[in-house]
Amino acid sequence: MNIKQKIPMVLIALLPSLFLTSSVIAQVDSAIVEELRAQIEALSSRLEQLERGSELISQTVEQNQSYARASSWIERMRISGDLRPRFENIDDALVSSDRNRNRIRARVAVEAELNDNWSAGVGLASGGTDPISANQSFGGGGFTKDLGLDLAYVTYQGFTNTALTAGKYRNVFFTAGGNGMVFDSDYRPEGVAVEFKRDKLFFNAGTMILESDDNFDSQDKETLWGMQLGYEFSLDSGSLTVGTSYYDASVAGSMPFYLGDPYSNSVDAAGALVNDYHEWELFAEASFTVAGKPLRLYSDYITNLDADEFDTGWALGVTYGSARGLGNWEVGYGYQDLEADAILGSLTDSDFAGGGTDNEGHILEFAYGLGDSTRIGFTYTITEYGEARLGKKEDYNRLQLDLQLGF
Repeated sequence: MNIKQKIPMVLIALLPSLFLTSSVIAQVDSAIVEELRAQIEALSSRLEQLERGSELISQTVEQNQSYARASSWIERMRISGDLRPRFENIDDALVSSDRNRNRIRARVAVEAELNDNWSAGVGLASGGTDPISANQSFGGGGFTKDLGLDLAYVTYQGFTNTALTAGKYRNVFFTAGGNGMVFDSDYRPEGVAVEFKRDKLFFNAGTMILESDDNFDSQDKETLWGMQLGYEFSLDSGSLTVGTSYYDASVAGSMPFYLGDPYSNSVDAAGALVNDYHEWELFAEASFTVAGKPLRLYSDYITNLDADEFDTGWALGVTYGSARGLGNWEVGYGYQDLEADAILGSLTDSDFAGGGTDNEGHILEFAYGLGDSTRIGFTYTITEYGEARLGKKEDYNRLQLDLQLGF
C-alpha cells in the first residue's frame, strides 16, 4: 500500500479522536461561559450595591452639609434679653397722696454675625413709645401690654479697631458708674455711631436723630450729635478711666420732641425750647478691689455752653460689692444735681425726681444675688425739684423694689 492509500486510513482512525476533542472543548467552553456569566452577575449585583451605597453616602453627606450650614448659622446668632417686675412707691409733695403701682419691663434681642465684617440686630421691648422707658404698668383688667421696636441696626467692623453702626442702636457713649445724668439706660439712639478702641484709648461718636421728618417743611429736622474721648489707666490695685465728651443739639425755637413735654428745660410762651444744648462733659471712674470685693467710684460734670443760667449738672457716686451669684450683694450711694438747662432733658434718667432736669438729691441702692443672672434689689431716691420752673424746691421721694432676670 502506497502513501496515498495510507492517508485516508489515518484520517479515518483519527476521526473519533477529533470528535471527542471537539466535544471536550465544547464542554470546557460551556463551563467557562457559565463561570464568567456567574462572575458577571456577581459583579453586577456588587455594582448595584455600590451604587445604592454611593447614593446613601451622597444623601448622608448632603444632610451633614445641610446640618453644618444650619449649625453654622445658629452658632452665628445670639438671643439675649431681660425681665424686670417692679413695685414702686412715689411720694410727690405736690400731690396729696402717694402713688403705688406694679410695673414690668421685658426686652429680647436677636443678633447675628452675617460674615467676617458685618453683623445685625433686632430687638423688641415693652413700654410703648416712651424713648427713655421700657416700663409698662399692670392693670386695665389685664389688657395686652404694648411691645415696640427697641433695636434695629447693622454694624460693620472691617476697619481696624473700629465699629460703624447705623439704625436704632444701643448707646455707645461711656457713662461713668453707669449713672443716668446725661442718658437714661433705656435710651436707644437713632442714627449712626462710631466706636474706636485701641489698647486703653477709646473714642466714640454718633448722631442721635431727634426729628427726621420736616412734615412738608412745617417743622424742623433736628439731630443731637456727640463725640467722646477717654483713656483707661492701669493702677497697682485697679484702674482709672477719665475722659471728656461734647454733645451738640441746636434746637432753640423747636417744639419739644416727645408729647410736647420739655422735661423742665426752659421754653418760651409758645412752648418752644429757648436754648441750644452745647454740652461739655468731664467724667472719671475708678475701680479697685477691697476686702475681696469690687469698689467703684465715679464722678460726672456737664455744662451747657449756650445757656446763661441753670447750666450745670454734676454727679458723684460709689458702689461696693457685686450681686452676681447666689448670696452675693452690692450696695451703692450717689448724689446728683442737675440744673434746668444743663442738658437736653428728654434723654436723662426717667426715674430720678420724676425725670427731666431741674432736680437734685440722693440715690441709695442695694441688691442681693439669687444666681448668676438673677437678683433682687431696691433703689430709694430722696430728691427735690422745681427750683427754676417753680421758683422753689419740692420734695420727691421714690422707692423701687425689683426682681431682675437676664438671659
